[in-house]
Amino acid sequence: MDYFRFRPKPLAWIANQFLVGKYYKEEKHPISRVLFALYEPPARLVLRHPKTTIAIAVVLVLTAIPAYLQLGNEFMRL
Repeated sequence: MDYFRFRPKPLAWIANQFLVGKYYKEEKHPISRVLFALYEPPARLVLRHPKTTIAIAVVLVLTAIPAYLQLGNEFMRL
């Protein structure tokens, strides 16, 4: 860990508390725990049903094609 080491020691301690913070393992870090909780259920669902996931993606792309063809070129002007 890279802590500040200077004198006076109480000032170094305060600097460490506010500027360095705590080091957490990835599994224990508060932000990682939230991200894992949000990411894990959909990831497990997709891994359990890979063919269904691919089929849904293909259907979504195919339904977007007619809208894409009707756009025209008015959105391409500089």
